[in-house]
Amino acid sequence: MNHIVSDPVHTVAANHAQTSAVAALAPSPSIDQDRHNPGRAARISAMAILAIFGLGLVWAASFRVAIMAVADGRVVPPERVQVLGHAEGGRVAALHVRTGQHVTAGDALIDLDPTAARADLAQLKAEGEVLSGDILRLDAERLGQVPDFGGLPAAIGSQQTALFKSRQHRHAEDLRVAQAEITANRAVVIGLTAALAPLRLRMQARRGLSEKGLASSFLVNEDEARVAELAGRLQEARANEEKARHRLSSIDVVRQEDIALALKDAHAKLESHSSQRPKLEKRLSDMRIVAPVTGTVKSAAVTGPGSTLRPGEAAVEIVPDDARRVIAVKLPAGEVGHVRIGQTTRITLLPADGGLRPLEGIVSQIAPDSSADDRSGQFHYLVEITPAATEFTGDAAEIYPLVPGVPVSVAIITGTRTVLAALMGPLFADLDRAVSER
Repeated sequence: MNHIVSDPVHTVAANHAQTSAVAALAPSPSIDQDRHNPGRAARISAMAILAIFGLGLVWAASFRVAIMAVADGRVVPPERVQVLGHAEGGRVAALHVRTGQHVTAGDALIDLDPTAARADLAQLKAEGEVLSGDILRLDAERLGQVPDFGGLPAAIGSQQTALFKSRQHRHAEDLRVAQAEITANRAVVIGLTAALAPLRLRMQARRGLSEKGLASSFLVNEDEARVAELAGRLQEARANEEKARHRLSSIDVVRQEDIALALKDAHAKLESHSSQRPKLEKRLSDMRIVAPVTGTVKSAAVTGPGSTLRPGEAAVEIVPDDARRVIAVKLPAGEVGHVRIGQTTRITLLPADGGLRPLEGIVSQIAPDSSADDRSGQFHYLVEITPAATEFTGDAAEIYPLVPGVPVSVAIITGTRTVLAALMGPLFADLDRAVSER
């Protein structure tokens, strides 16, 4: 709805002009002397009235007043709101701020419980120490040396020492078994070789006698069968001995290969742990959420100690002190044709407070389309107003900041017109409508 507001300076000047006119046209003493003449007095009064009316008409035709479109609105959060959260989330240990509180950059906002982060870091550190012990032990096994675990915790050093001795004992046992197998097969070979020598001599002697008819061929066949059996067993024993020797020689080769693979795996795991450690240390250091800027806390998602903050959840929102304030008003759809971006506005606090001076502002944005109010169903356009200041001020050093949510009334100055046009415009419009209707 358009409102007409007069300018106080013009009003005072107009009142002074009217007063001067009245004083100039007031009856003089000579007129008082002629009061016995009623006709003359009536003429003078009529002329005075006509003069006053004429002056008023001139004033109404020349004095201009502002035309305003008035709408209510409220301060909305600026676009540059700092939203703070935590990538890991966790349980809240302490909440240091509340909604509406002013904070300085670096102030503590929320402390998360560091128990889980400390446990993960301690576990990673312990696993890294075990891997370091594995590498020291494996290197000593590869080089045939005695490892030194002096740089590790005593418990890990004792564990690695016991493991080193156990593996050394197992290796020695493998060598002993392989050597014993070689010795056993060597003894079989020697025994069979010793048994075969006289048996072959006897078989040859009997074969010669048998050819001369002096010995039975059955005995020759029996010696041949026995020689063949012992020769087969000797061949098998020699093969087993060769396998045992090969097994003995491969024990060290296989062991070195196993050690090399284990070392490679241990180094890879230790490198992975080393890369994870800075992340866990940063996670532990990030258990405190601090204010990145100076401003006012708009909202806090947690209520206090024991609350759970989900990963990535907006924990605290801060409106920076240097952020641009914006006022959103719902302008009736019928008024939008008179409003332009850049027009001057006058902003007053709701409910009205006579002790606070209005703020100036400008129209910064007009919605491209109208919207319907959910409750009233009336259509309106959302208009953004940028105030010239961030707080109302009063004569008694009173300050009222423009924080998000503050209700205000905004008068948008859409133009000016004379008082006469303001008075006669509605009359002429009604008259035109009356004579135009069927």
